[in-house]
Amino acid sequence: MRSGRRRRRSWEGPFRERCAPGASGRARGGFAARRFGGGGGAGAAYRDGMAESMNARAQCSVLFLAAASGSVDALALTALGHVFAGVMTGNLVLMGVTAGSGGARGLPAALALAGYVVGTVLAARVCRGADTGAGAGGWPQRVVGCLWLEVLLLGGFAGAAAASDGAPQGEWRTVLLVTAATAMGLQSSAMLAGGSMAAPSTYFTGTLTALFAQLPAGGPPPSTWAGIRLVAVVGGGAAASGLRVVAAPAAFACPVVLLLAALACQRAAAVGTALPAVRTGLRRAPGRRQ
Repeated sequence: MRSGRRRRRSWEGPFRERCAPGASGRARGGFAARRFGGGGGAGAAYRDGMAESMNARAQCSVLFLAAASGSVDALALTALGHVFAGVMTGNLVLMGVTAGSGGARGLPAALALAGYVVGTVLAARVCRGADTGAGAGGWPQRVVGCLWLEVLLLGGFAGAAAASDGAPQGEWRTVLLVTAATAMGLQSSAMLAGGSMAAPSTYFTGTLTALFAQLPAGGPPPSTWAGIRLVAVVGGGAAASGLRVVAAPAAFACPVVLLLAALACQRAAAVGTALPAVRTGLRRAPGRRQ
């Protein structure tokens, strides 16, 4: 007990001296900034640095989601009937082409559209009111839950594709296409409920437009993260396509790996947000000396 009191006094002395009413503002602010991340210019810089770090982690989550959607669409185009799993504008065009000139892509495109709608509606119902239950790091827990459901869907998608040696045929190919489209619908709808730390991760025409529309008007420079998202979707498609050439069954696991990486980044952002709150709670705990 005596040793504990001595250790406590060893830091309480400087604390009381520097935070006493007569101490200079610089001394009080500098000490608080070093120990608790608050007070003075150093405290503001600490908080700004923490916010920037957490924002970067959340943005990295979106980058991995964009790469995952690129890999899913690449696999759908090359192995599941030459239609899209996440880009519904392309499927609508394919349906129109089939209606006008005939062809075999109309039905797969329509089935992919149906799967996408099912995933979108499901995520919308799960995430309804998600803004009232926002979790640490900017994404509500319901949004994170939808992404874990997407992991399950894409995990089954990868396993079934591997069972067919990476070359599904017939009805099996249709089932995988609908599964992939449902997963993309889940992801798209979940990101709509993700708040300010989320962004579109399956459709990028709007991102591309917003990125360059401000330039002629002399507006602010395009967002760096928006440009990186476009690179990420291309990179995800390239990774899945390249893997399919050298190891077709493994290519279908690419979206799962990217999605898990996105969830890992989100978890890191959540932990980074929670730590300052825990420290604040400990400082304000009843019975603790101030």
